[in-house]
Amino acid sequence: MEEVLEILSELLNGLEYAVQNARAQLAALVKENVIPEAEKAVDKRVWGWNPDAVKWAEATGPSGEYQLATLENNHDNRDFREMLRDLEEHDGRLSREGWFYWRFQQKTSVGRKKRT
Repeated sequence: MEEVLEILSELLNGLEYAVQNARAQLAALVKENVIPEAEKAVDKRVWGWNPDAVKWAEATGPSGEYQLATLENNHDNRDFREMLRDLEEHDGRLSREGWFYWRFQQKTSVGRKKRT
């Protein structure tokens, strides 16, 4: 049973990576105005939240520098609340457009770090 779960987990990770890659390529085509009619399809609203609308602060932790967003600094921010909801649906961690996002244990703070 453990092997099956591991295989399914790897499959889901691969599918998520493929979807993220396809979205990034589509966004690049839209940005270059190759397919302008698809602009709405790759808008941040597809995910329900826009990370650029969230207030981030620079922070440093055991693994180095990262950006931190808290409910305290984003209490009226719909995008922050949608991001928390999305993280909840993904067990507290997800990657989007080259960024890795994670929810802290208290569930009201989110960290993000650029993927290298």
